[in-house]
Parts: sequence; C-alpha cells; structure tokens
Amino acid sequence: MGAIALVTLSFATFHEVVKLQQGVDQPLYYSSRLEETGRMAREAGELFDYAEQYARGSDQYSYDDVILALDIFWSRVNSINTRSYIEAFGDTDIDSVLVPELAKALPSFDDAVRSLESGNTASYEPLYDLKVKFSERLGKLAEFAWSRRTQMQTHLAATNLNILSRIQHIQVGFVAIIVLFLSYVVSQLLITRRLNTKLHNLVEEKSTLLLTDPLTQIANRDGFEKYVNQLSAFEKPDFSIVLMDLDGFKEVNDALGHSVGDRLLKDVACILSSQSADEGLACRFGGDEFALVVPGSLNAAEACAEHIRAQVEALTLGQEYPIRFSISAGICHWSSLSGDCTIDEILSCADFSLYSAKEMGKNRIVIFQASMQEQYASRKLIHSLLPVAIAEQKIDVHFQPIVDLTKGRAIFALEALIRWNISEGHPIETKKLIEVAETNGQIKALTCLVLRRALRLSKRLHDNNLTLNIAVNFSALLLSDPNLASEMTAILEEERVEETNIVLELSKYEEMEGNSVSNRNLIALSKMGFNFSIDDFGCTSSNIRTLLAVEDIRFKLAEDIVRDVVVSNTARELLRGLVSFISAFDAMIVAGGVDQEEQAQIVQDVGIRYAQGDCFYSALTEDAAFDLVANQ
Repeated sequence: MGAIALVTLSFATFHEVVKLQQGVDQPLYYSSRLEETGRMAREAGELFDYAEQYARGSDQYSYDDVILALDIFWSRVNSINTRSYIEAFGDTDIDSVLVPELAKALPSFDDAVRSLESGNTASYEPLYDLKVKFSERLGKLAEFAWSRRTQMQTHLAATNLNILSRIQHIQVGFVAIIVLFLSYVVSQLLITRRLNTKLHNLVEEKSTLLLTDPLTQIANRDGFEKYVNQLSAFEKPDFSIVLMDLDGFKEVNDALGHSVGDRLLKDVACILSSQSADEGLACRFGGDEFALVVPGSLNAAEACAEHIRAQVEALTLGQEYPIRFSISAGICHWSSLSGDCTIDEILSCADFSLYSAKEMGKNRIVIFQASMQEQYASRKLIHSLLPVAIAEQKIDVHFQPIVDLTKGRAIFALEALIRWNISEGHPIETKKLIEVAETNGQIKALTCLVLRRALRLSKRLHDNNLTLNIAVNFSALLLSDPNLASEMTAILEEERVEETNIVLELSKYEEMEGNSVSNRNLIALSKMGFNFSIDDFGCTSSNIRTLLAVEDIRFKLAEDIVRDVVVSNTARELLRGLVSFISAFDAMIVAGGVDQEEQAQIVQDVGIRYAQGDCFYSALTEDAAFDLVANQ
C-alpha cells in the first residue's frame, strides 16, 4: 500500500510540475511577441522623425539613416503579420486589421521615402500622410501590447504560485521529490538551450537582413562599409571601389513605371553579383546607384567595370520594352589617396570620377586621378552650400538684353542669368552651378527661384506699359516630373501674373524622352502662356520631335558656333546650314555669345535677326535692366 501511495503521489507531483512548466513556456513565448509588437510603434516614430529632419535639410540624419529606419520598420511589420503574433493578443478587442494594413502599405512607405529631397519639406508630405493615418493606431496597439504583457506576467506569477503551493502539500518520499526536481531542472535546461539556439539563429538572420538590400538581395550601404573596413584593416590595403550609376534611369522609371524600374535594377544587380562571385562585393546604395569592391590591382577593377558596362549596354527587357541602357562608372584605388584615408574619402573620389564620366557623355569609365581632388573639393563645397543659398534667396539673377539687328539693335527681349558668389570675390561659374544642382536634386528649386524673379520683372515692365519677352533656362528633364504643371500654376498664382511673357529655354533636350508625362507638361505650359526655345542648338544631338508639336518654337544657337565664325570658314558654313534648316520651320533664331563686332556682322549677314552677347550689353541687375528698357 505504501508503494502504491508513493507512486500515486509521485505521479501527482509530476503532473503539477508539468503544469508549472507549461505555464512558464507558453506565456514567455507570447510575452516576447508582445514586446516586439510594442517596439513597432517606436520604430515607426523613428522613421517619421528621421525623414522629417532630412526633408527639412538637417544634417543630423542622412538619406541612408532614413533608408535603414525604413528597412527595420519593414522587417518588423512583416514578422508581426503572422499567426503567432495574433495568437499572443488572445480573445481581446484590438485593432486586428492594423498590422495587415501596414503590411499592405509598405510599398507606399517605400515610395514616400524615395521621393524625399533634402531641404525640400514638401517632399515629406507623402510620408506625413502615412504618419497621420497610422501613428495614433500604432500608439494604441503598443499600449495594449505592453498592458497585455504585464497582465500575462502577473497571471503567470499567480498561477505558478498556486501550483507550487499544491506541490508543497503533496506528501512524497524524499527520493521521489529529488528525482522529479532533477527532471524538472533538466527539462528547463533543455528548453533554455533550445531557446538560446533559436535566439542565436534569429540574431544571425536579423544581422544578415540589416546588411542586405531588400529589392536586389545584394549588400546595402552598411554591408559595403563592413566589408571595406575588413579590407582596409590590412597593413597595405589593395582594392578598388567602383561606383556606378545607370544613365537615364529616372526617365525609364517615370515612363514605364516602378515595376519595370525595379526589374531593371534587379537585372543590373545580377550582373554585378556575377562579377563578384569569387571575390569582392556587389552593393546597392539606393536608387540606381551601385558599388563594387574589387580586391587587387586597379587594372583588375577597370577590366571588371568594363565587362559590367558592356553587359548593361547589351541588356534588354524583352520585346515589350525595346530600350537600350547604359551605365557610367568611377573607379578609385585605395593607393590613389595619400596617408590613412577613410571610407568616405575614397567613396568621394570614386563619386567624382563617376561625375566626370557623366559629364564626358555617359556610358564610360573614369579612373580617379590625384589632380581631380581640388575640383572635387570645389564641387563638394557648392553641393553643400547650394540648398541653403536657394532657401535663403542668396542667388542673384541678372538680365542680359537680346537685340534686334534689323532695328538699330533695339532691345527685343531679356534673358535671366544666374549669379552666385560663395564669398566675397569668389563667383561660381554658372555652368558648374547648374551641373551641381542637377546632380543633387536642386535644379527644380533653382529654376523656380529664377522664374519667380523673371516673372516679377515682367510684371513690373507690364505695369509700366512695357512688354517684352524674358527667357529663363529650363532643364527639359523637368518635363518628366508629373507635378510640374501644378507647381508652375501655383507659381503664377502666387506671383499674381495674369499674362506671362516668359520663354523657357530648354537645355538637356537631347536627353528628353517623348513620354506621355513630358507631352502633357509641354501642352499645359503652353496653355499657361509659356513659349519655348531650344538652347545651345547645333552643339548637341537633338531630340526635337516632341518640341516641334508646340507652336512658336524658337532656336538659340550655341555660343561655340558663333565664337568661331570670325576665324573659321567651316564655322561660317555650319552657321549658314543651321539657319537654312531652322528657316524651314519658320522659327525665330537667336545667336548667343556675340561678343565681337565682327561676329555681329557675320551673324546679321547670314540672315539672323536677333542676337545676344557682350558686344551689345552685359548682364544687368533687375533695376538696371528695367531702366535700360524704359529709357530706350
């Protein structure tokens, strides 16, 4: 009987211990999921805060910080959108559709982040709309998760105390109690070991995720820096960084849609991965910017970059999209820089080489030379100061007259020209200023600043019964912006302009794609009263088919052609040929860069009526230009 009682008590004790174990395991499992749910609201708040600071132009957070915050939030939402997390909430009245809605809205978060522009607070509006939609609900879900976790822990403690109390009242033999206790300890050790293994695997998985670009599945910026730090730790580092950028990717993305753009990015990533399969690392920094770390000599990196360039040039997206692509690359070897250089320094040098490749015509490779550093420092200074100068209205706009050669060189029109001094006596070359604005995303803001100044002078002239056109340089690439028409309408309304006499001188028109967005913008701007002129005609390949659909198109000849007409018969014949070609369209011709009297005479002799240059007038301040027009 004693043996039977002992066995009975032993089983009773074992049953209570099992209940204790189950009461610990399952609540702990759910508690960890409730904790991760609470973190989701904080990570969303960090994403919104980083993005807002970046859009305000703050240097506290970079675009890479915003992208990393988006990646962490993206991963958290996807992990929480599973059955185990839903079970953790139990049978409670919660916002059960919030997490699925967030998962569905992740592409919208991605689009909103990628539309951010430093110093442009309006670019934050799409992400702000998402903040308004989800922040309050996220906060409530986080509060519920923490409250649920506290309740669960309290209930767990009370339940386990009751179980332990019952175990203490069971009369068992000393040996049986020791055996059961040891069994419990062993089971807990096994469970702990299993949990530690799962935790280790989860940490490894999260670490890999944080170093990987989610779209292309190659390394991201953090993965790049980790790899380069490992290589640079050697006594004599021997590797190159190849920085690459797709030519005209924005136009492809705007014309064909983000899905086609993403497909192209994945194809390019595959090409880079195949080049780094044996050694090295392929990375995507964001957008259409890629990097390749190539161990070994500079020659090896150049050969690798050329192979990639050729493969991208041969890349197609099938018969559905018969488009050709190209890529530009800048290379810098670690040995090209003196002393102990940093990752940012070698990246900056590779970036300048890439910029040089773009400037030289794209679809090419440029290797960094030490002589480029001074040029890069100047460009970097302009890059950092330009957004502030635009925001604080420190950019000056002067106006140079365009004369009518057939009417005694009377003033026919004006052209708005940018003038900017970084410091006293240090003017910035206009061409360099515009190039930097195009590369750092400030070209629209700069163009709008000049346009507003031109509109104010035009209105001032109109109010004094003086009417003439004012030309404003306008990058044709802006025509691909789907928001352009509405923004231009807003400018006209804010400046209270009823009738515009502005001529938009289109530069970069050779790169303009005749897509539906560009066509709609051309028509909309024309209806607003804007006229168009093709700038620098004769010195670049031309893509004017779309522009010729606009009425009253004008042509401004490139200054390089006019400059040589005095000393070169070829230049004079080219000038005559261009005049003959343009005359077939019955379009107006303006000769730019007429700085000498001999040039003015030749220009008039070949039949050009309008001319501009220092031979007639230099660029004037707004007040001086107004007085000149008023007194002629």
